[in-house]
Amino acid sequence: MCIRDSAKLDQWSDWTKTTLVPAFLTNVFLPMMRNKPGERDEAALAKGVDGLAKVMRVFDGRLAEGDYLGGGKPCFADCVAGTLLYRYFTLEIERADLPNLKAYYDRLTERPAYARHVMISYDYMRAK
Repeated sequence: MCIRDSAKLDQWSDWTKTTLVPAFLTNVFLPMMRNKPGERDEAALAKGVDGLAKVMRVFDGRLAEGDYLGGGKPCFADCVAGTLLYRYFTLEIERADLPNLKAYYDRLTERPAYARHVMISYDYMRAK
């Protein structure tokens, strides 16, 4: 792999940490987990879901270029970004129609390691 290709993967890994994580975990996932339905700030949550949709459209656009962030095979950037997608696709939120992202997620779920280590229940995190 050349330096330019490696730099692109670093970019997507950093993008996940600086853009996707705040948009999803901070603004949507954690508020939903920490607050019971009926006790959530629905306006803030709706704003978070709208912001997340914009971020996910960027992700979807990138995935139009190849099956994985590194192209034709999984790489470290997929580990960083892909781990959030199980919760994204199973959380009770409205999601934009993002066919490339959905196909990417479907490819990840077919991988035994992804199923074993990522696709685990997070119900214990829900407010009781």
